[in-house]
Amino acid sequence: MKARLLQTVGDEFLAPLEIIHQSTFLLACFGNTWEITTCIQHLHRIQEAVEQMNFVLEKCLESEKEGD
Repeated sequence: MKARLLQTVGDEFLAPLEIIHQSTFLLACFGNTWEITTCIQHLHRIQEAVEQMNFVLEKCLESEKEGD
């Protein structure tokens, strides 16, 4: 069961991590030439991805506590 849980968490983390990776790369490369609204859009994407990952972790911890 733990292996399946880890697999699920890993799968759930892939998309948000890719969003964070791409957005930070773009901001680092082009942030100084973009309009501020474009930079803010990428920052919001990063924030949403972090919130999504946090939600998954909280659910896993709740599930782990219930299993104890």
